[in-house]
Amino acid sequence: MKKTFQFLLVSLVLALTLPSCEQSASVDDYPIMEQYYTESVNLVTATLDSVNSFKAKVDGFVIRNPEAKNHRRYSMIQENVKAASLRITINIDPAWAGEDSIRF
Repeated sequence: MKKTFQFLLVSLVLALTLPSCEQSASVDDYPIMEQYYTESVNLVTATLDSVNSFKAKVDGFVIRNPEAKNHRRYSMIQENVKAASLRITINIDPAWAGEDSIRF
C-alpha cells in the first residue's frame, strides 16, 4: 500500500512539473494579433478590396507563424472578416415605374 501511494505521489509530481505538449499562443507571443483584431473590427465599413487585402495580410502572417492560429483573437478576426465579406446591396430607383421583384 505504501509503495502504491509513493508511486502515485511521484507520478503526480512528474505530471505537474513536466511541460505540457499542448502549444498555445499567448497575447505576448504575437502582439500583432491584437492589432489585426482592432483593424478587423472596422472592416464592415471598408470596401471589399480592403477586406480582401486585410485577409491576405493576416493569412500570410499565419502561414509564416502557424502557432498564431492558437491566439485567442484569431477566431474573432476570422469571424470579423467573414462578416465584412458578406454584403448584399439593393438599389431601388423610385423613378422606375416597372414591376418590382427580387429573386434569390
